[in-house]
Amino acid sequence: MTVTPTPPAPAVEAIALRKDFGPIHAVDGIDMALTPGRIYGLLGPNGSGKTTLIRLLAGLASATSGKARVREWTCRRGQTWRGSGT
Repeated sequence: MTVTPTPPAPAVEAIALRKDFGPIHAVDGIDMALTPGRIYGLLGPNGSGKTTLIRLLAGLASATSGKARVREWTCRRGQTWRGSGT
């Protein structure tokens, strides 16, 4: 019998995450699940929504729609993340 280990829960997860500034879609339906213990890069041209995505994940901006989580913390504007550092 082979035992398959359960994959770890994503460290960062976004589901249909969207941020609009009027008619401009700064972040347009991002879906991602980042595995703990890996290093990721966020690349793109100027104006592609990289900073806005980080602001959404940090709770510094509100999403127009969708969900985002960092560990067990649901990202919402005005909430400050205080992780254990582990």
